[in-house]
Amino acid sequence: MAEPALSEAWFDAKPMVLLIGQYSVGKTSFINYLLGRSFAGSRIGPEMTTDRFVAVMYGDTEKTTPGGSSPAEAGCLQMLVPAHAGEVAVLSVRAARAHRGTPLPASSVAGNALTSQPDTPFHTLKKFGTNFLNRLEAAALPAPILKRVTLIDSPGVLSGEKQRERGYDYNGVVRWYAQHSDRILLLFDAYKLDLSDEFKDVMRLIQGYDKKVRVVLNKADGISPQDLMRVYGALMWNVGGVISAAEVPRVYIGSFWDRPWMHVGMLDLMEAEENDLIEDLVTLPQNNVMNKINEIARRARVVEVRRMRLGELQGG
Repeated sequence: MAEPALSEAWFDAKPMVLLIGQYSVGKTSFINYLLGRSFAGSRIGPEMTTDRFVAVMYGDTEKTTPGGSSPAEAGCLQMLVPAHAGEVAVLSVRAARAHRGTPLPASSVAGNALTSQPDTPFHTLKKFGTNFLNRLEAAALPAPILKRVTLIDSPGVLSGEKQRERGYDYNGVVRWYAQHSDRILLLFDAYKLDLSDEFKDVMRLIQGYDKKVRVVLNKADGISPQDLMRVYGALMWNVGGVISAAEVPRVYIGSFWDRPWMHVGMLDLMEAEENDLIEDLVTLPQNNVMNKINEIARRARVVEVRRMRLGELQGG
């Protein structure tokens, strides 16, 4: 199966963090929690509220590009160019909390404008067509963590025909993001651990990138400590039955929203888990170069294997 070419922009881009999960597991709330505020276009609710892929990036202007923008209107993408490495400060967990609730200017960029610039890592997404580009956006705001990483919010995985009637190659888009991301966060709702067949298919798409995968068990504060142990065990059973990997993905337990906690019996554990997760994200740039080298080496191995197979077929 062909893989997308690695552009120059891929080498220069900040690490990307892809969030995947079924609908209403808290992906958008999770991003808002890290940012300390909502980003442009974000909506939260018990039903499916996110129907598009949103790249949440660093920016400091309030300029907004409307949908269907032409390449000529894409000058606003200057605000999305990653900051120079020397300008990026290390973000501590304490700093992330300090910015929570602070008003920040925000702006959004439509998919056509986002992919029109060949010097952005999203340029090759154009191949997925107009229906997808109409469901692709970038939101920019000056949140500290965005100086370190770019967060990718994704539509919740649906069940049955609704998932298959999106109008574009959803699985292909997820595969593209999995290949280009440095971290993949699989989010699960502690109250809804059942996996639809469609979500299992999406999870299988990222099997080849298992070293990038981390699992987030969200909304865990509403469960008693004893029941949470059972939920954790059930989650590991479900994930292990779909993703076959030599090592079990790291699981972070918490409630990533600004609501009052219901059960505080495991407060210390969840705060420690939150700190570990944020540290994992903000230290991604340190591993970014090695991840890129590993990706190049992986592709080289794939080419070598195919060359050997072709040689065997020609010799046979």
